[in-house]
Amino acid sequence: MIDEGLWLRANAAVTVRRKDGGGRPQAKVANLIRGLAHCGCGSRMLFLNKGKPPKGGCYYVCSKAARDGGCDNKRLWNVKEVERHLLRQIDPASIAAAFEPAAKRKGPSPKEISLQIAELTAMRASALDAALRNAGKRVASVYEDRVEFYDGEIERLRERRDTAAAAERSKPHLPTTQSALGSVAALAAKLETASEAEKGSLRTSIVQQLRTAFAEIVFRPHALVGLVELPEKPKIRKGGFPLLVEIRPPGEPRTGAKARADDQDGAETRRIGESERYFLRHVFFRELDVEERAALGGGNSIVFPRYA
Repeated sequence: MIDEGLWLRANAAVTVRRKDGGGRPQAKVANLIRGLAHCGCGSRMLFLNKGKPPKGGCYYVCSKAARDGGCDNKRLWNVKEVERHLLRQIDPASIAAAFEPAAKRKGPSPKEISLQIAELTAMRASALDAALRNAGKRVASVYEDRVEFYDGEIERLRERRDTAAAAERSKPHLPTTQSALGSVAALAAKLETASEAEKGSLRTSIVQQLRTAFAEIVFRPHALVGLVELPEKPKIRKGGFPLLVEIRPPGEPRTGAKARADDQDGAETRRIGESERYFLRHVFFRELDVEERAALGGGNSIVFPRYA
């Protein structure tokens, strides 16, 4: 009854609200990337509040490094600086090409299967009508066999449709991701001039949209990278995958909005999702190496103002 793209976007939004929508809104949401922030080693990033500036402040640090668990990434990331990079470097258009699959869809879509079910249902109704009109005659048994056959086919197609629909829901979709990234940029712009009373609800909305768009925000020693999960294997270009595509083996635990979607959809969706996964690296910030610094005449880091 509604456009399929709209249904997919609404489904993703509902999934996020189930996780984040309960209770009264906070007056101030301190951590915009709660649940998303991970160190390059895989551990979660801790959110540290060291008190009021100038001596204090809020920081992210690797939980494993903080307890001397073997990670060397002991850098303290200033939360305000992280937010500045995160909110000003959003680029919805840059992810479109990476969402192009390596091959066309395998098998019919849930909508196409539903059309097959509707066609068989009409044929079943016709056969049942013929069986009733010929009740008591030898030919009636032929129509009754057809009705039984159609019942079996309809049930089989319903199961196939439900499995295909679960697989569709477990995949990221470009319209949903781009819409979420666009919303973050719009909300961030409003945040610049918002009153203190308005900032709480705006930041809550940003949290929801970030969790829809990104699977993780990864803190590496010299870079801040957002991982956008792709629905399937991207097209292989000459020389292999582009450097901005990250491949993860099956079996790794899911994070972000897709994990919450799996929790809602149950074991069948999780079984479908147990395959190699692909992510687009969206670089928010990185520091320059020695050669890059020399080539640019100094400076410690680079951001990408074309995304601002």
